[in-house]
Amino acid sequence: MLKTGGFRRIVLALVPGLVVAFSGGSGALAAGADAYSTGVQLLTARKFPQAAQYFSQAVKVSPRQGMALYYLGLSKHYQGDRQGAMESYSRVLSEYPGTEACNLAVRGMSSIDPSILQQLGLAGGGQSSGRRQQRQEASQGADDLSMPPECRVNFTKESSCMIVDGRVNGRSTRMLFDTGAENVVFGMNHIQEMGINLGKSEQSVNVTGSGSRGSQKAGVYLVELSLGNIVRKNFPILVMEHADNYPIIGQRFFDELKYTVDNNSNCITFQRRTGQVASNAPLTAYDVPFERDGKEIRVMTEIEGKKVPMWLDTGASWVSMSASQAQACGIVVPDDARVVQTRGVNGLSRTRFVRVRSMRLGPVDKRDYEIGVADSLPSPYPLLGGDFLQNQQFTVDYDRGVIHFGRH
Repeated sequence: MLKTGGFRRIVLALVPGLVVAFSGGSGALAAGADAYSTGVQLLTARKFPQAAQYFSQAVKVSPRQGMALYYLGLSKHYQGDRQGAMESYSRVLSEYPGTEACNLAVRGMSSIDPSILQQLGLAGGGQSSGRRQQRQEASQGADDLSMPPECRVNFTKESSCMIVDGRVNGRSTRMLFDTGAENVVFGMNHIQEMGINLGKSEQSVNVTGSGSRGSQKAGVYLVELSLGNIVRKNFPILVMEHADNYPIIGQRFFDELKYTVDNNSNCITFQRRTGQVASNAPLTAYDVPFERDGKEIRVMTEIEGKKVPMWLDTGASWVSMSASQAQACGIVVPDDARVVQTRGVNGLSRTRFVRVRSMRLGPVDKRDYEIGVADSLPSPYPLLGGDFLQNQQFTVDYDRGVIHFGRH
């Protein structure tokens, strides 16, 4: 079974606005997990003062491994209380090093004061001390892109995911095409299987994905990476000690390109971006606007009529969300739910499945659709996995900021 989440981005920027509608009241503060869940709902509804109250209570009763404290800082940040936000973020760094909350806190701090990266040793080399956000941005190097005006790459399907043929320093390898990953990530076992000697890495970062093991160290190496007729020289890849699944080819490789995924022909067609925004082009019923969270693509879906933002993640086999995200959507997981053990970036995780009456993204409308609720999903948004887009043809157009679906 392929992972239910991708390697997440190595960025340092404030979490963008959350837009899930919520009609929660302002009654007495709950305790522990209830306070945390209510705080998440209020935060996604942009009710920041109320969210801060609940997260403050959750920090006292049930810290949730630092996430409650991080969200307390984020709620203050959105209110314009930068000093209060920095105090909460700083506590996360000191009390919960190496966690998802730590990385997110670094991202928040850097948006308030960019010099914090230098102070923490996260700029210009060195090692990161935390997870997604404290995973330092891998060195770009003098990355050279070479490709024809249009390039077609075939893929095969495994567990609703797209597997493509790539090449590293001229050596062939199968890779997972993952819109939910920022970087290109290998295991050293993949490198050895290709017979490549990368030498010694002078830089390391922490990487995180689905699974129960937490973050893992990865070295940063510059290689020549090819996909079809697309060649990128001096390109940074991350190499972990070991990876169970396919190597991952993420956004850093292809986000300068416009690409069309055709699930009927099993191919991806890449084109160079124009860089010009077609502001006068009207949206049609087949266009779904998206926003960027770093390099992630965030779209607005509807689950049983409720608006739910999700990350487009072709590296996920199905639509997946955490228990708290499911609760915020009003989704109840039954005691007798189907259970699947999944193997992700950082080990095994349990996913329980529940059916919803309807789920919709633009022209794609699913009825009696099954959603996975994962025990370990370190993502601020649910993941829109490959199963939902089965049999669809869609174009990711970064210049227009839309996903355009073909007519069926």
